[in-house]
Amino acid sequence: MSYILDTPTQTNTVFLNSVNCVTRLPNMRYNLTTPIRSQLGVKMLLSVENLTFPNNLNNITTDNNQISFIYDYLGLAPITFTTTIPAGIYNVITFTSKLNLEVSSVIGSSTNLKLLYDLTNFHFTFSSIVACQIINTPTHPTTLGGILGIDRNANNVYEFPISSGVTPIWSIPFPNVFDFSGPKYLFFKMNSVSYNNINSFGDISDTMLRVPINAPIGQIVNYRPTELYRQLIQRSELTTIEVRLEDRLNNIINPPELQVVIRIEYITIPETTGETLGTIDYYFKQFGLPGADESLLEEDEENDFGI
Repeated sequence: MSYILDTPTQTNTVFLNSVNCVTRLPNMRYNLTTPIRSQLGVKMLLSVENLTFPNNLNNITTDNNQISFIYDYLGLAPITFTTTIPAGIYNVITFTSKLNLEVSSVIGSSTNLKLLYDLTNFHFTFSSIVACQIINTPTHPTTLGGILGIDRNANNVYEFPISSGVTPIWSIPFPNVFDFSGPKYLFFKMNSVSYNNINSFGDISDTMLRVPINAPIGQIVNYRPTELYRQLIQRSELTTIEVRLEDRLNNIINPPELQVVIRIEYITIPETTGETLGTIDYYFKQFGLPGADESLLEEDEENDFGI
């Protein structure tokens, strides 16, 4: 006895476009004019075939917009301060200008401590006329590491090395290239399905797909999974569908337009089994069906410097 994944003629394809949803936040909610039903003894499996949306994601967010300094201000007692960059979409030129402006508003000069960029090697360098450190502490965080190209440091402190010359200059060229590409992944979630995916902490995750951002800012992300990750629909009738995109911190992402293609397949349950239905992973493994769902590992937490 086995459960049978029915033929392609026994499927439904649902096309969702966020311009037609009845609500956008917290979930994009769609009311189905024609409900999707399964007959007695049949369960529905849901998978996502395709997602598209424009990449208008901020590359500077509240997650990666701070840098902190200990600055030997005019040879007096050192001052400690944190500079915060407003969230938005930046390139190397607009970012450098904004950061230098924010720093100068604290120390009173745009030349004493400034960020310089090299478009040949794609590296940043900080330059200072007095001794300076970049620090990362709970009260004075530095989360701009991935943007700036800061290498991870076990002590969470970067001292500016002093240069030779009549007028000493403290400067630190960062070892890695700067990165304004923005988020690398988003997480696609839905209601009405039974999840058996596991996150990087070993917990059950409600993430259906991890969606790679495969297009630069200003272009269209088009993701088609190489495998269909089938999830069991808990109900025998679908009258609404709710979906959402989240970043790695579970912040809801609301693109101008999100298009989703969903496949619904049907699995027949022999009436003689009398078994309580478990997860879809159980079905596939127990009865040898192809396409057993695999765990989706959510992106690891970044380290202390936002790298």
